[in-house]
Amino acid sequence: MKLVKIFTSLVLPFLSIVIGYGQIGFEVPRSVCVNRPFNITNQTNGATNYFWNFCVASPAVMPQADNLGNIGGNLSLPVFLDFVEDNGNFYAFVTNYSPGGLTRFDFGNSLLNTPTST
Repeated sequence: MKLVKIFTSLVLPFLSIVIGYGQIGFEVPRSVCVNRPFNITNQTNGATNYFWNFCVASPAVMPQADNLGNIGGNLSLPVFLDFVEDNGNFYAFVTNYSPGGLTRFDFGNSLLNTPTST
């Protein structure tokens, strides 16, 4: 019973705040057709960054992934990763915390390719 009280007094108000903020500032059509594009209007004011994610994710479901290991042996405490597309080629840049440095992964024309590491 104590756990239920903690959940209802702490967790539920937090979830309502997060869910409420996640829905503010966007205008979408009331109905859409399958395989037809539609517009989402962002009406947010004052934001400096936008992070979009239309994937379904849940901590209760094991993600499907392949561990490629330390390709080229260039990773030593990786902390950040960013993807870039340039003229049809894909790259991932990973920063290493220690001893410092930047590793580039070249995927070629598809992120499904096994990359080379520089």
